[in-house]
Amino acid sequence: VDLADFRSEERSARARLDALRGRSPSPAGDTLATPPLATVPADASAWLAGVSTSHPRLRELQSQASRYRFAARAARRTAWPDLELRGSYGWRETLVGGIEQEDMFSATVGLMLPVFAGQRERSEGAEMDAMALARESERIAAELELREQVASTHAAAFGAQRIAQLLADTVVVTQRQA
Repeated sequence: VDLADFRSEERSARARLDALRGRSPSPAGDTLATPPLATVPADASAWLAGVSTSHPRLRELQSQASRYRFAARAARRTAWPDLELRGSYGWRETLVGGIEQEDMFSATVGLMLPVFAGQRERSEGAEMDAMALARESERIAAELELREQVASTHAAAFGAQRIAQLLADTVVVTQRQA
């Protein structure tokens, strides 16, 4: 009975070791070779450096915040007078019969006065600023969440690497000695 229990524990340990090695469970007669271990650095700073503003999720939130800031500026600009200057120069062709025409120049000056603008544009600008601030806060939260996910993945990988090393150093050696 004890021998059967030990063999079942051995098969279970082999299956766990194969799972940690990234392989399918091996047959019972397979010998345990030293698993090729990938090295995970003890410091997660190299992994965390990969989280940057070029991540698509962070770039999307950043561009939305920029769009809201531009819309706020545009809304505020409509509350001020707008001066418009235009000029054009036109070449005239010679008429039939050789009559020359002088070229033409025209200038236009315009002034747009926001008579009915005021509170609406200011409140729209404030609303757009608030939305930009909300998007920026969402971007910071998303970046922190990505950093947390990378850090926890690093910790899990480092722990799995340590378990694999311990299993290779103790279980394999003990089995060979037995």
